[in-house]
Amino acid sequence: MEDDFFRFFIETMVEEIVVNNKPFDRYKKQLEKLCMAEGVDYDNLECDLEDFIETLQIGLKGDPYASTLGMALLLQDCEKCYVSEQKVEEISKKLL
Repeated sequence: MEDDFFRFFIETMVEEIVVNNKPFDRYKKQLEKLCMAEGVDYDNLECDLEDFIETLQIGLKGDPYASTLGMALLLQDCEKCYVSEQKVEEISKKLL
């Protein structure tokens, strides 16, 4: 069961990567430590986050249809990445 800091760290990390173009590698060691502390499988989360971030970066830019489809995929996957729907919507507004 994750604590609030775990979710906060991941949401902040995702926003920094997507909005401010920070490299994911910058956060991986700390994320791995937090996963160990929370009992979360780091390898699966890392893979899920990479897909999630890629969808945020490309899926929300461009034509409205792609944006709608990208948002639907993001909202479907946000919980397994420990990112709230509210945070996804906040980030998407910054990108559009």
